[in-house]
Amino acid sequence: MKALSLKDLPRSTAIKLFELGYAAGGCRKPDEFQKILEKLLGIFPADAVICGYGKPGQDVNMSTLWNSAQSPNISIDRVEMLGWPKEFLQTYLRENHLAHDGQSYECIRTQTPQLWIDVYKRDRHPFDPWTKRGFDPKFVELTFDHRLSLILRKTYLDQHQFISDFSLRFGRRKTAYQFSALWDGIVPFLHNALLSAHQATDGNGKTKAPTLSSRQQEVLKWLMEGKSNWEIGRILGIAERTVKFHVQILMQKFIAANRSQLVANACQQLQGHI
Repeated sequence: MKALSLKDLPRSTAIKLFELGYAAGGCRKPDEFQKILEKLLGIFPADAVICGYGKPGQDVNMSTLWNSAQSPNISIDRVEMLGWPKEFLQTYLRENHLAHDGQSYECIRTQTPQLWIDVYKRDRHPFDPWTKRGFDPKFVELTFDHRLSLILRKTYLDQHQFISDFSLRFGRRKTAYQFSALWDGIVPFLHNALLSAHQATDGNGKTKAPTLSSRQQEVLKWLMEGKSNWEIGRILGIAERTVKFHVQILMQKFIAANRSQLVANACQQLQGHI
């Protein structure tokens, strides 16, 4: 099933998605973040969303997570949701299902969106603490009881070691596949918005923006408009390889691993100065 890109969306929907990204970049209060979730469900064909963030314990090294049979201590500092069954969340937290949640670890491992039912079918066995794969039978029962087998989940770890988890509940597997790439692209924006809304990054909820040259500002402006390296080169009258060089420098300055994270971090830190 082919995943949709921005170019595949109706113009009105693509504009709404861009507006959502800009709104996420300016989010500073919990009520503003709730409005972002409402807009999100107006764009994605899902009926519920849940997200939360926390930070791994000091004894947790995310790069060596798979070399220990001990479940890592990841605190959940805040949870926001819209349309999500509260009973599921209460049980999930009370019984610490996060420690034996194969979908969560698969999201951490791959850094890509994962559909619950797909992960379950691949790893339909009791949770293995060494491989971090499999499922606790109680968690499987809880998921099916609340009709959450079609949740598309994305876990995100930023440069400050904050880890967030975002899930959408779809009604059809085909629809979840179609919107997986768009979900992957918007989560970095939502991650920054969630942390900023609750002032998790620092005392002001902000990270100091790096200094940019005029050319870097131009490249970043068009990146934020969704242009490719080739398109930016044509607009600015420079070679595509030169654009690629500037993008790499921007990724270093904003401590980003990919273009989506670069744009998300820039939206949060620059707030309209480009």
